[in-house]
Amino acid sequence: MKKHGFTLAEVLIALSIIAVGAAILAPTYLQLKPDRYKFKVLNCYKLMNEATQRLLSNPAIYYRKPVDSYTTYLSNGMLNPNTQYGCNGLNCTERPTQAEFANNAYTGQCKYPNLMMAMLNLENVTQCTVSKPEASGIMQGQIEWRIELIPPVSLNGYAIVIDLDPSSNGLNCIYNSNNCPNPDRFSFRVSPSGDISGVDSLTQVYLKNMTNTDKSCDFNQAAQQ
Repeated sequence: MKKHGFTLAEVLIALSIIAVGAAILAPTYLQLKPDRYKFKVLNCYKLMNEATQRLLSNPAIYYRKPVDSYTTYLSNGMLNPNTQYGCNGLNCTERPTQAEFANNAYTGQCKYPNLMMAMLNLENVTQCTVSKPEASGIMQGQIEWRIELIPPVSLNGYAIVIDLDPSSNGLNCIYNSNNCPNPDRFSFRVSPSGDISGVDSLTQVYLKNMTNTDKSCDFNQAAQQ
């Protein structure tokens, strides 16, 4: 009678072939595997950019204060094109006229950090104060945001650092190919005009290669900067 099935030797040979194939393909798979953190970083970048532009485009929040010695309006009621202002962009730290933000928490050097905490609807917020010029909060229960001044504000703007895994004790670092090859913190700079750019090399690469899904390509570029 003819027997069906495989012998133990045949099964072992087949498993060996599968194991060798997996070992060969694994590095390629890991290189092409999308970086799960990149999508979170780009989403946070989109949110901080949209929130910043909404703030700056609202004249009841960020309005430019004319220099007193210049006429602000012409006789026909139109704005004098020669009007000179004492501030522009995020440097306009006057108290907003919008009732929701018309208090001292949204004035001076803490105006932008505290406004961003409110605009992003963060939880567990610690507001910026004169004695501690830094605001922080949690988004969706897992992403920590920290916004602080880069002194002097009139020249350098603000720094935003997002921590995608604040509960981890071992990964809390910004990318460095030697000391922090797998970061969970990413840093941005907000200029006084509201432009947002990456600070660390990996964040810069993420913003440059937004549509790239090859993790190894992004990390190789970051290591070369």
